[in-house]
Amino acid sequence: MAAANAPLAGAGAGVGRGAGGGRLRLRPWAPEYDGPGGGERPDASADVDVDGEVPASRWAPRRPVVAPERTVVFVDGVQRVDAFGELDDGDAVPMAMLFASVAAGAVRTGGDGERGGGSAGAGGLFAAGGPAGAVLVEPVLARVACAAADPGAVPPYAWRRCGPGAAALMEAVAGARHELEVGVAAAVATGDDLVVVDGPLRGHEHLRGTVGYVKRHEVSYLEPALEAVVAALAPGERTPLFALATRWNRWSWYARLPGASGLAWDAVVRGEAPAVLGLAEAAALADRATASLPAFASSPVKDPRAPQNLVPIGGLERLLRHRLGERELLERLLRRALG
Repeated sequence: MAAANAPLAGAGAGVGRGAGGGRLRLRPWAPEYDGPGGGERPDASADVDVDGEVPASRWAPRRPVVAPERTVVFVDGVQRVDAFGELDDGDAVPMAMLFASVAAGAVRTGGDGERGGGSAGAGGLFAAGGPAGAVLVEPVLARVACAAADPGAVPPYAWRRCGPGAAALMEAVAGARHELEVGVAAAVATGDDLVVVDGPLRGHEHLRGTVGYVKRHEVSYLEPALEAVVAALAPGERTPLFALATRWNRWSWYARLPGASGLAWDAVVRGEAPAVLGLAEAAALADRATASLPAFASSPVKDPRAPQNLVPIGGLERLLRHRLGERELLERLLRRALG
């Protein structure tokens, strides 16, 4: 892994050659117009137990009686396709490939306000204490190139092999981003602070004080009678916990943020807690998150994903995207390297 804008070394003129002698080249279209397709949709074959905290017959909105946390740590990552390419080794259909950049980091809100930043990491995570307990976690950056075979070194990109098909390419990029996010979360989840990971909790199940924060609802996990409880939530309220098992196990709940426009599921988010927690611990963690997150809800004036895209997460995403550097510059360097 290398920091952003690392120079391309050893790039000769002419056509790029893979390890097996294949011709490696970039596609002429910009990445935003030449995508290989979207990622996988969420697994809808879930095993849901809604009788964990209370029986389903007693489901009703719950308002936590705990005070909001003074300190909350937010973890997020970003990914970007820098260029698409293909490896032509003489087969009828060239092998699709892509070059991508991923980054992850964290920001802690607390006594002296929101803090975040630091210089780009080069294959490592760096954390340091700051005034008033603020923690700065330097973004971890990686350049990733995905293909079914290794076509040879193209610094600063590290090759990752993946399965055939366009979806496998994007899954490999998402996997690289997720690995960075897990490393960041593990580094900051060392005390009693509430840690909020943007997205599902997969890979973070061992971090007991960590909450997964899911903004989009692409799968319905509840029956219609219980979905009505979600629709009845007021800002700062949550549903009872339910146990959720797909490819991994966790506790889950729905909560509503302030800023709803009146639609039934507007401003509703879903939280996840590690399955290793007992019911009482998971409920306490859900209460801490439900009481604390409304203060960070974003405004539609500043964020089109408001209110679900929390202010610290939005700021962290902007920082990380800035640290990725200019895609156009990377693409020019790649074209120069590959000829």
